[in-house]
Amino acid sequence: MAHKNTNYRPVDSGRNRAAKALTRRSMATFMAGERPTLSVPSNEEDCHRFSTVSVSSFTKGLPHNPYGIANRSAFEEFVTSLTSETTDASILTGCPDDEFMGWEGARDGHAFTLNGADPTTVALPPAPRLGFCEATAELAELYAMALVRDIPFRALTDQETLIGFRYPSTHPLKPGKSANIGDLFEELEKLAWFDKARTVATSFGGRRLTQPELRRRQVKWLSNLDRVSVDALLSGAPVGGETWLSQFLLIGSGACERHPTRKVSCGVISAGAHSIEQRIAAPAPGLDYLTNWHDWLRSQNGARATGSPAAADRIRFVSTPRDLSAYGRFDPVHQPFVNAALILLGNDAPRDAGLMRSKKGLSASWGFTEINRLLGDAVLQATRAVRRQQYQIHRRGRPESLAAMLSLEANGEGLQLGEAQNSIQLMLKDLGAGQPDDASRPGVLLDWISQLNADRNDRKPQDFESLFLVDPNRNYLLPMAWPDGAPMSPSYGSLRAAVAGACVTVLKAVFDMNVAYTRATGAKYKYAPGALSGERLEVAGNIFGITLEGELNKLASNIAIGDRFAGAHFHSDCYESLRLGECLAVGIVQEQLLEYGVAMSMSFTGFDGERITIASNGKAASDSVRAYIEPASDIVQENPPPAWEEMEDWEYRFNSWWTRSVVEFENPMLDLDEVDIEFAMPQLKEKLQHLTA
Repeated sequence: MAHKNTNYRPVDSGRNRAAKALTRRSMATFMAGERPTLSVPSNEEDCHRFSTVSVSSFTKGLPHNPYGIANRSAFEEFVTSLTSETTDASILTGCPDDEFMGWEGARDGHAFTLNGADPTTVALPPAPRLGFCEATAELAELYAMALVRDIPFRALTDQETLIGFRYPSTHPLKPGKSANIGDLFEELEKLAWFDKARTVATSFGGRRLTQPELRRRQVKWLSNLDRVSVDALLSGAPVGGETWLSQFLLIGSGACERHPTRKVSCGVISAGAHSIEQRIAAPAPGLDYLTNWHDWLRSQNGARATGSPAAADRIRFVSTPRDLSAYGRFDPVHQPFVNAALILLGNDAPRDAGLMRSKKGLSASWGFTEINRLLGDAVLQATRAVRRQQYQIHRRGRPESLAAMLSLEANGEGLQLGEAQNSIQLMLKDLGAGQPDDASRPGVLLDWISQLNADRNDRKPQDFESLFLVDPNRNYLLPMAWPDGAPMSPSYGSLRAAVAGACVTVLKAVFDMNVAYTRATGAKYKYAPGALSGERLEVAGNIFGITLEGELNKLASNIAIGDRFAGAHFHSDCYESLRLGECLAVGIVQEQLLEYGVAMSMSFTGFDGERITIASNGKAASDSVRAYIEPASDIVQENPPPAWEEMEDWEYRFNSWWTRSVVEFENPMLDLDEVDIEFAMPQLKEKLQHLTA
């Protein structure tokens, strides 16, 4: 009997494989081209509303006069350089080259992406405008966060925790009272934006708030019924599980082959032959920066500060808001999410059931290599998309700049503000500036900030001369947690928030969110930093109410808010950027599933409660991978996610979700231009014909 000749070569090899690969790559390109191209305006404060002095625009690094007002011609040259497709312009800076910090990623937004969504397919709605309720409330939040920067997280939820300041003796209701957390939130609730019973004006004309404004306002009441609570105010997201800090910032990965006795409570993550400590070099308490006009102005001119906020001899778990701000300041932007992935992989957390349908190994392993690649793509795309929004579109000034403008007006130099003076006056009036004994306005909040700044300034020698000095009783500069103040990039959006949104969405998509938290992490209790030093974790209760998805959402929220505790970002920066990152991650995962020739799916809950299901039929066609969005109000928990063939109106649902934050502002007339690209489809067809001949 003749031996049967067996060919052990793969069936899809040679030109057959090349043709299939090119087809799938072209389908990914087609998928990317089907996403909406968004043309959304800024709030126009740097070009229309305020044409003389751009006090609300990002000018850090440019030359400023002694009153902190940027050189207008330098600003216009800066913007021209940012918006030009190519440039070799040398921008005038506010300090010598050897002291200049340098702008961060100013032209990253011009780079293209060859997988996932191009930066032009995502957008942020216009930022809140000066003089309106939301902008005032956002700055008041940051003042409050600066006041509690050194209070342990475990004490922040206790209304009786003292904040270290007193009401003035002339206060009609609380004369001389030592203020606590409850008092601080009571002062914030005097602002219209935080009072649910009051009607507030939109920043953009019309009789009602825009949808993005409405969502950002409503999130403040997610906890504690109709009152603003510490959870809602400081996190901007439902936290759940009774602990504000995500367990993924604390716990380790537990026992493994190389470390069989290692416990989750050690806070050490196994990473192959290496180990990653969850403890950090904590910054020393009570060190705040840019609390006098000289230091603030030097920072605005782009001069590099000396010193570091970290105290290397204090190694502990993240225990205070200042610790969290340092975590975001020094760690690589993706590190918390790589850590979370390592914890889940170290405990063999189940992947989404839709990814593991095949029992014969025909699906991808979805191990660290695959997940790390997705996280890397998420970081890169979030970076480019946010940089485009920051520099090329919005150019919103940092909070430290807005607070300085309030100080300028309060100290009798409001004429320097030009057209913005009236808006700044309205904000000061709402905040009750100079009236700490006015029980109807939060004037005492500004009084506490002046006291904090005076205390910080008393600790360091004032050996400088300045043309303009702020009265210590009217010093409303925002105390910053970092020596340089905010990073050298515009405020809107937040890079860390976008990366957090993208990376956490990747993790929620890959891992099974229905699995028990203990099964996924190996943790049998919830933990918190020790009350005395924070050097060890201690049991903070049982895991009732803790879910894997909830802890991942908290991780995204914690990382996004770290920059706010430092004074670097407004709430709207982080809120909108988190959702921008979520969109980018969905686009990445869509194209990832196109790489596999078998049917797969993944389903998870978005940041706004919607169910997102991404499914592939395994084929190489224009609709092979579908993303189906079910609003929270439509979800029936007993019903499973829809199968690929059941997603009949998926394109409409997906596009509506993708553009939900900007549809009110979208203006195609903004970017009318001639398309000068030579389309590649004829060449693609010719190549396929060659391969299949």
